[in-house]
Order: sequence, then structure tokens, then C-alpha cells
Amino acid sequence: MKFLLSLFCACSSFCAVAGNLVREHMVTAKDGTKLYTLTAVPAKNKKYPVIIQRNPYIKNTPEELAFRIKLFKKKDLRGFVLVFQHCRGTGKSEGDFIPYINESSDGQDLLNWVRKQDFYNGEIYLSGGSYGASVHGSYLNTPQTDIKGIYWAAQDTERYNIIYRNGFLRLQLHSSWYLKMYKINSSIKRKRRAARFNAFPLTGITRDVFGEPAPDYETILLHPDKNDPFWKTPGCGGGEYSNALVNARIPTFFVGSWHDIYITGMLDIWRKLDPEHRKNCVFMITPFEHAYPNRRKDLATELFSPGGRPSEYAPVGDLDCFWFKHLRKENDLPHFTKGKITRYVLFGNKWETSEDVGTDSASIKFYLNADRELTTAVPPSGKITYTYDPRDPAAFKGACHGNFGGVQLQDAPNSRQDIISFISAPFTHDQIVEGDFYGKLFVTSSAPDTCFYLRLSVVKNGRAFGLRNEIDSICRTNPDFRPGKEAVIDFKIAAHSFKLSRGDRLRLDISSSCWPYFQLHSNFRGNQALQKSSQIAANTILTGKSFIAIPMAKSR
Repeated sequence: MKFLLSLFCACSSFCAVAGNLVREHMVTAKDGTKLYTLTAVPAKNKKYPVIIQRNPYIKNTPEELAFRIKLFKKKDLRGFVLVFQHCRGTGKSEGDFIPYINESSDGQDLLNWVRKQDFYNGEIYLSGGSYGASVHGSYLNTPQTDIKGIYWAAQDTERYNIIYRNGFLRLQLHSSWYLKMYKINSSIKRKRRAARFNAFPLTGITRDVFGEPAPDYETILLHPDKNDPFWKTPGCGGGEYSNALVNARIPTFFVGSWHDIYITGMLDIWRKLDPEHRKNCVFMITPFEHAYPNRRKDLATELFSPGGRPSEYAPVGDLDCFWFKHLRKENDLPHFTKGKITRYVLFGNKWETSEDVGTDSASIKFYLNADRELTTAVPPSGKITYTYDPRDPAAFKGACHGNFGGVQLQDAPNSRQDIISFISAPFTHDQIVEGDFYGKLFVTSSAPDTCFYLRLSVVKNGRAFGLRNEIDSICRTNPDFRPGKEAVIDFKIAAHSFKLSRGDRLRLDISSSCWPYFQLHSNFRGNQALQKSSQIAANTILTGKSFIAIPMAKSR
């Protein structure tokens, strides 16, 4: 996450020239907190369109601040003023950083401050990625008629989606990330113990880590249901962010990644846009983990990059300025078509464009059989039972798109007794897989509730690359379930676009945990964060009628 945000903070988009007027300000928020803000202006005594960036990933050191000021003085601002602010409680800004809580108020205070400056010409443009995009989403549900364009990378607007997936906490985000960032500039002596996340109960963790409770974090643990009205309330519920980009109707350049934690939510946003609004927007999907190549070096970065980097596909400088200048009618928009998604076809080393992903695809069902194969023919009924012990969860490499971690090579199939692997026959010809996936598992369990986890990989030359995953519990969709009773779990899995070559296979791993990416299930009914203990479950997959549906492109 830091890599992407540091890209924006450093404003690497602007070519080197000299002579910008850079000033430091302490902008006063409504509650009196002073927020450190840098402005870079191309020349004096003129008015300019303004690009606003806000960021929490700033080191509060003299060296860092001196470097940034020097950098801004030398950048070609391309006819824009840059306004860059340290989020509350980060960098040189006063106050405490409580993730998401103060961004709406602080952001609106900054907007109002900009509107009073001599350099402001009546046009504002917003640029940011990940948390640096969220800060803008926090106030887009309020009237902002002078905001003319947005560059939005690697982020969702629905707080529930950021924190949970089907009732399971995404442990690398609103867990390890949160515990690191909470009051980051304060003198709290935090105890970051990752093992704490596989203990029951999860509630009370913030007191263990910080020596004091973090009320907003403890509150979200009480609301694992997406339909809970809590998620429409402002504050920790994130109601002020909900549908922000949909409602704002501002031309937006979206940048996502196939293996990013936010890709599902970003596709949801795109599909919710009014058709007339969408005609003024662009969506680019890269092959990486968090919109751009990441320092963690997932395999998409190392193996599939030729032709896949945005700069290689569209060598137009930084895309945010390029987009804003296009909206001001100062340049064309080569390589992209407004109203359409331009995405990278993984393993195919090419970019394609259409209104949505999978518009030319038809789903083919691959059934699970008792011999641990995936077959297009419906096999006889069977069953496979394994033991799930929450105290000894199955671990997986890479998060696919469920958390941070991207594409990684998988362990051998059936590597543990609680990982059941189903493998297809080799494909006889090249095939493009593109669109949304879905699966249907017929299951039962000895426990009053439990969960099932799916991981879809493509196997090339004996190496399995994990691409998609999903998790869900029985009782979330089968509230009347009782131990031993048959239940059906429908899995809706995020879209992808990749090439299957002749000889490749598909592999589906099924388990009941995905450590350390998703919250563990105790095998008891109810809110998992409140469970005080766990129990072992015998979980059964009913083969023969269980299947996963793969979207196969018809004409490619």
C-alpha cells in the first residue's frame, strides 16, 4: 500500500523544471487542529486549476520534509497548483490519526481553505490511491460543484467491503494495517502480536495491543453483517463514503488491479454508474496486486509484466495529470476509451477494451467428483470429509484478491488433510477466461456452523498460480442449518481475465480456513469475534453436484 501512496505523495508525475513557489501552511480544522499542507504554484499572480492530494504515509522527519519541499520546487506542475496535505495525526499534522474517522471534516476544511486562496481559478481535481483515494470519497456525497475530475486508484467506497468479506474480517487490512496506523504519531507503546488474530475472542484486542481500547475498531467487530444498518451510519460505519463516486457523477479515471483487495468493490462501483456518467469515465485494470508493481514482488510483477505496466501500455506520463488535462480539453485520450474498461489479459500479454469484463463469455460448469477431479460431465454422487481445527488452520500463499499478497505459487495439491484439491484435465487448445466466476457447494458439517473456503488456480507446467478465492459460512445463507443437515453455499467470485494455454489445468482447493488472510471460524454459530472458544468440525463436501462455473470467452 505504501508504494502506491508514496507515488502520489512524491508527485512523480511531474517532469523536472525549476522555479515553483512552494509554501508550507498549517490549515486549521473546525476543531482547531492544525494540518500541515504544502502548496506548489507554477508562477505568481496567476490563477490555476488545483490538484488536491491528502496522505497519511509521511515520515515526520526534517530530512523527509526538506526532500519534499525541494522536490516540489523542481517539478513541472503542467499548469496546475498542487496542494498536498498530511492527514490528521500523520507527518507534521497535529492530532491523532484514527483511520477514516476525521477525513470528511478535514477534507472539507481543506477544500474551503483552497477556495479562499489567490491561486484558485474555480477548478479542483482530486488525485489519490488506496487510503489517499478514500480521503476524497469521504466528502463526495456533499455538493462540490467545483470538483471537475477525479483520479481514483485501488480503493472501494463501501466501508463494509474494505473490512469484511461475507462476514469474515480481512485480517491484513483492518487488523495489522489498522494496528500499525492507529494514532501513529502518538506515544502509545503498541504490542503488535500477529498470533492474537487466531485467538478467541477477538474483541478486546485493541486494549491488548495499545493498552487502551480503540472504540471504532471494537465497534466494527460487532457488525459482521453487510445488511446491518450500521454500515450506512457516518463515522465507523462509513456511511458518508457509501456510493460516493456513484452519487457524485464526476468524471473519474479508475485504476485497479486483478489481484488487489479492492477489485471486487471497484467493479461494483463501475457497474453502478449511471450510463451517462460512465460515458465520461475510464477504468484501467492492471495485472498487479495494488494497482502498480508492488515492493512485495508478487508473481504478477516478476513474471507477467512485459507489456503489462501502465507506463508501457500508455506512455503518456502520469495518468492523473494526463486525465485532468484531457478533461480541460488540452489533450486527447489515446489508449483509452471513455465508458469502457481497458484491462490486461494475464498470461496473454495484451490489453483489451470493452464496456465490462466478460461481455463475450459463457460460463462452463466444472463439477467436483469423488476422485478429486474437475469434469465438465456430471459425475456420480460422492462425498469427501476432512477435519477442520481452528487451532491449526490451513495456510495459503498469496491472497489472490482477498487481501494483500497477490499472485503466488501454491503448495502441492492436497498438501494437508484439510485442503482438498480438485484438478481438471489439460486443456486441448488456448482459451481466454474472462468474467465473473461463481460456484455452488453442497456441504454438511458436524458443527452447528462452519465455513468453506475456495481457491482457484491455473496450473502451467506443473506450477499452480493462485488467482481467485472466496470464503463463506454455512449459517450466513442457511440460517436454519443443523449439524448433519445438507446445505448449499453459493459463491460469487470476482471477475478476472487470463489466458489458458494448451496443456494448462485448472485447480480448485477447498478448505475451511485461509490463514493469515481471513478471520478464523470457531465452528460455533454467531458473531465470530465474540466466540470465547472453538471446536473441531468434520466438514463434508458433497461431490457430484457441487461445481464451479468458469467464464469462457466465445470469440477469443
